[in-house]
Amino acid sequence: MCRRLELKLTTCIAERHAAPEADEHRRCYSKVFLTGLYNGLGHCIPYEEAMKQALRSKGLYPV
Repeated sequence: MCRRLELKLTTCIAERHAAPEADEHRRCYSKVFLTGLYNGLGHCIPYEEAMKQALRSKGLYPV
């Protein structure tokens, strides 16, 4: 539960301050859900990490 909350908050902030990374993350999740491949595994973790790194570089992470 806390991990999902952290990801949601990170995504929300990234949409404004790290838009390219947030867009890539959104595309990953959309693709995984639309293809039916989502099974709870961390398919999009590299994109989550990219958002976090972009926010770190701007002093906005950790939140």
